[in-house]
Amino acid sequence: MEFTSVFFIIFFLPVSVIIYYLTPARYKPAVLLAISSAYCAMISVYLLVLVYILIVLNYFLAMNINKKSGRLIYFLSLSMNTVLLTALKTKPVLSLVMPVYSQNVFLPVCISFFMLEFIGYITDIYRRKGIPEKNFLNFALYILFFPRFIMGAVVPYQDFYVFMKHSRINLSILGRGLIMFIKGLAKNVIIGNSLYPLWETVKNIQPEKLSALSALLGISAFTFSFYFCLSGILDMSAGISCCFGYKIPPDFDHPFFTSGLSDFLSRWHINTVKWFREYIFMPLEKISFTLASVIMWVLVGLWYEISWNKLIWGLITGLAVSAEKFTGRKNVIYTFIVSMLGWIFFSCSSTEASVMLIKSLFGMNHGFADSLSFYFLKSYIVILLIAIYTSTDLFKNLTEKIKDNHYLSVPFGIAMPFIDMILLVISIAIITSDGSHSLSSMFG
Repeated sequence: MEFTSVFFIIFFLPVSVIIYYLTPARYKPAVLLAISSAYCAMISVYLLVLVYILIVLNYFLAMNINKKSGRLIYFLSLSMNTVLLTALKTKPVLSLVMPVYSQNVFLPVCISFFMLEFIGYITDIYRRKGIPEKNFLNFALYILFFPRFIMGAVVPYQDFYVFMKHSRINLSILGRGLIMFIKGLAKNVIIGNSLYPLWETVKNIQPEKLSALSALLGISAFTFSFYFCLSGILDMSAGISCCFGYKIPPDFDHPFFTSGLSDFLSRWHINTVKWFREYIFMPLEKISFTLASVIMWVLVGLWYEISWNKLIWGLITGLAVSAEKFTGRKNVIYTFIVSMLGWIFFSCSSTEASVMLIKSLFGMNHGFADSLSFYFLKSYIVILLIAIYTSTDLFKNLTEKIKDNHYLSVPFGIAMPFIDMILLVISIAIITSDGSHSLSSMFG
């Protein structure tokens, strides 16, 4: 059940919030775990059983990591979680474990996130950066907390424990959370979903008929669609968490058009990248920065999807980050070219398709422009310009200036609830009329 489904927006979320707010404080964690378990079961009962088995295994293994033979237990735990993460990312194994795989395309994406949290949790305990959680309910809620369950954000258990212990709810916090949810929904549905059909059309055009302009528009559409869909869902996740009194850190910070690739990547999927920096990059950096960078970004690519294209994307990214560090050269054009090359391999289903798209970008297949590319440009130029503008911090800075303006702040504050309501209505209308494509199709 996706956050963009009408059932979730109209029924599941409101009912869950009402139940949670009516529950006495001492029972709220248990009720929230029950709600999260129900949410997981609606995705797949097989998934719920698998997650609880892994929760029980990791709970008891973690309790013994710092005891006698703790090193052996840690490496057994690490091996178990790493093998499962790799195996369950492959369709044959996942179909065998969960026969309803074909009806639940979000399963590989979901598994990617909570398996990272298991690995990070046991590693932190082994490094003595945290202590094992004795309360099974708290640990289970950390993994199953439904606002984060499908798409993250990935946070260390110690941080989640702080969020849980300092959670508080009132109507003001609820309102803030709902506004965050609506804005994330609008990003996902109104912008992200509007651009994705352009990429779908372009990638299905025969290479010998694909002009450079069409290829550029197509890969741009994929890039911004992926960003707005992914960041939109994570904004929705943060908003839902806020409704329940949990403060989840942001996962995106206007990454586009930054001066360097490292800056771009530090603003992209922030908490997931932090995880890979903490547990992959930093231990290897002592040996070689380049080696650490390449291995880390290759693993990030394979974490998205186990395929040659994601491996190549990670290789390009890792080498570019290393080159940027040692040359010290950073500029917007370089960042755009390298990231565009990476997104081609990230978006295409095969290496052959990626190479053909690159050839089209250079006009080697069907020239630089044709009537079809101008039709695409005419049809999508407005939404592309909106996507470009709102993806930068220019839009954020403008709204902040309006709020700080003595004359504009009051009418802006009055208008915003109505604007948010309009965005909600438009989003639901789009979902019910055209549907909402699954983000998992972009992950592979």
